Amino acid sequence: MRLRRPLTSSFPSGHATSAFTAAALLSDQDRLRPLYYVVALVVAWSRVYVRIHHASDVVAGMVIGAGLGRLGRKLFPLPPAGELLPPPRESQPRESQH
Repeated sequence: MRLRRPLTSSFPSGHATSAFTAAALLSDQDRLRPLYYVVALVVAWSRVYVRIHHASDVVAGMVIGAGLGRLGRKLFPLPPAGELLPPPRESQPRESQH
């Protein structure tokens, strides 16, 4: 399989930055946290594997992405999980229309 050969190297890797930003944002108080970072790492490493980026491009993208994700969580924190749903409505008997 022929892969595209870039004319220049892109610093930092946008794919790595995006993947680690998403992992940092999604993993806040989530039991799937390790999975998000494993997926982000696979995305980042794939850029080196297919020779689109140098390892330094990817490492920089990982650091920047993780930092942006943490910054986003600090600036726009999510409420605790129980507060995301509206309170349950009390069921009231319907009045019959006769």
